[in-house]
Amino acid sequence: MALARGPSRMDREAKQKREQQARAALDNGPEAVTAPLAERMTAPGSPLVGRVRELARSATAQGIADALRGRALRPDSTPDLPRWLFS
Repeated sequence: MALARGPSRMDREAKQKREQQARAALDNGPEAVTAPLAERMTAPGSPLVGRVRELARSATAQGIADALRGRALRPDSTPDLPRWLFS
């Protein structure tokens, strides 16, 4: 018998953080959110940082906010990962 569980504290915190980031993008522009991500999305010293920044600069504040809010609504797939097959 499987028991449904409610959202964890981490789930709630992640959703709150995404909403804060969405508001920051709308209030301060997309780079308020995307600039810090460029460093975290790549390996230290990676030549890809510039390309990530370039791609991020092409995003709109509304697009960033919508993506973040969409991620906040998406269910956590972590429990399902062991069942996924990759070939």
